[in-house]
Amino acid sequence: MAMERKFEENHKQRQLLSTTFCALSKQGHRFLFSLAATAGDSSAALCLIRKSGASSSKPIPLNALSHLLSANTTYPHPSSLALPLYTRITTTSWFNWNPKLMAWFQDGDGDLAIFYCDLIDSYSKRGLKQGVMLSNRRLKQLLSHSPNFSLRRRAFETMIRGLCDLDLPHEAEMLMEEMSVSAGIKPSPYEFRCIVNGYGRTGSWMEMQRVIGLMEDAGYVCDTICSNIVLSSYGAHSELSEMVSWLREMKDSDIQFSVRTYNCVLNSCPKIMSFFGEPKLLPLMMEGLIENSHKSERRGVRGFHL
Repeated sequence: MAMERKFEENHKQRQLLSTTFCALSKQGHRFLFSLAATAGDSSAALCLIRKSGASSSKPIPLNALSHLLSANTTYPHPSSLALPLYTRITTTSWFNWNPKLMAWFQDGDGDLAIFYCDLIDSYSKRGLKQGVMLSNRRLKQLLSHSPNFSLRRRAFETMIRGLCDLDLPHEAEMLMEEMSVSAGIKPSPYEFRCIVNGYGRTGSWMEMQRVIGLMEDAGYVCDTICSNIVLSSYGAHSELSEMVSWLREMKDSDIQFSVRTYNCVLNSCPKIMSFFGEPKLLPLMMEGLIENSHKSERRGVRGFHL
């Protein structure tokens, strides 16, 4: 019976892993399948990780670690394996910053750069500033030796997003300038939106508007997505009058309202949201809803129907 249960557990683990391994190599499959087989046995897992670190094949542990760090991974308890695997990778000879490693990168293998992109995403989502800054420095060092344009663009996008997630929009803006001037890569609307959102999260309204101006100067329009970011930022800081002004500006500029536009406004009106907590108090008519709202919120609701 014990053997049957063990087989069933391993079979379920293989089914779970097989649904998310499409981007992994065959060696990556085997490595993570082997890790899955050690579930519950930390010593066996660490032994396998040590062996992988001793291997001369760099893409296997890097690719496996990137998968564990990915937001889309379904591997059970990935952090319990990601940290020891990363620690082991940093002790390998090929991880050192040497000409051999740079030559390997220039040959077109971007596993290490992609790994750092995943690492930055993981650090920033957890609010780990030191980890993001260190990974950014290492990734930028790799970028200076890479002829791969799309990989360099992805790396800058990741670094800028990571800094904005840490509420460091000024640093992100300087990096975007470096991206344009030093690396010769024109920022896309995505990078501008990240920085607009970063300044909006910190309540830096003048800086937020300034970056929107820079985006328009670069040839991009302030579309529904960008407008919703601004609207959400005002709402998060309870700047209801600014929300109404921005809604008017959206209407005057023929910027289409989306479902998120309406949600941003509704979520920013405490009186309206309180009704949903107590359904019995919810007015049956729109007139009753407006009548029960405070004057400031009433202006926000009426402004929404401009």
